[in-house]
This record gives sequence, structure tokens and C-alpha cells, in this order.
Amino acid sequence: MSGSMTLTPPIDASVEVETICFDYGLLLQDGPLTITSVLSMTCTAIAGIDADAATRFVGGSVISSSRETGANSGSVLQQVGNMVAGVTYVLRCVAGISDGQRLSLAGTLSCVQAIGADAPIYTTIVAVGYAPGVGTASATGHSSTAPVGDVPMGLLLSLMG
Repeated sequence: MSGSMTLTPPIDASVEVETICFDYGLLLQDGPLTITSVLSMTCTAIAGIDADAATRFVGGSVISSSRETGANSGSVLQQVGNMVAGVTYVLRCVAGISDGQRLSLAGTLSCVQAIGADAPIYTTIVAVGYAPGVGTASATGHSSTAPVGDVPMGLLLSLMG
């Protein structure tokens, strides 16, 4: 099983470092399942040019509690940064699960040119679900919360600037 979605707002080129949370909590709740390992973490440019897309990770991956369900070892955190303006990236995490499953979650993240020192710092939480209207997205520095709509469940992605 895999899930995919678009992360918003875009990351600012060369200014921001964001923490992405791949939350498997809803996929693991049918049993005492946990993430035991991060099998792969990839960053690929799908629009624009970045020959070094795979180097956009800052530090290593960390297995953490699920933000969606609170389950221990239910999510993977990974920081990204130093991205290139005008490029859209696919960030994918493949996690090893305690029962032998390999589960993949991914999201696309666009990068824009930083507009200046007074640019707002964004925090976005995007939940992905297999139920209608489950997810919401919000950003500090803005006054709106927009529905994500009908998207696959099991992924909570957080961008923290």
C-alpha cells in the first residue's frame, strides 16, 4: 500500500529547512504493528532541474510516534532543505514494518524563490485519508484552513519552517 499527495505551502529556496513527517499510524492500527526500519528515503526532481536532488536531506531519518494515532514508532521524520527554486520534488519513504510489510508514502513539494527576510514562516499539517474530506491543510502567516478533500488515509505530513 502506498499513499501520495502534494505538500503545501512550497519551501523557500536555500532559506528554509523543513521537517517532513511520514505518518503510517492509520495503516498500523489493525494490530500491534510498528515501524522497525527506514528502508529508503528518496528525493527526486520531477519538474525543473536539480541534478543533486538526492542530497536535499538534512541529517538522518528518525522513527517517531504517530501524530495521527499516537502509536509508538508509527511515523518517520526527515528534514529537507537547500532546495532549488522552480523545482518540484517527490519525497518518498519506504518503511519496514514489524510484520514484514514494506509500506511506501510519498508527497510532492514545490520550491519557490525566497521573497525576503520578512517572509512568513509556515507550518503546514496535511492529513491524507481514504475517507471523503478527512484532511485539512493550514498555514500560519495566513488566515485560512483549506480542505484537502478525498485523499488516501494514513499519511500525515508536517512542514515546519
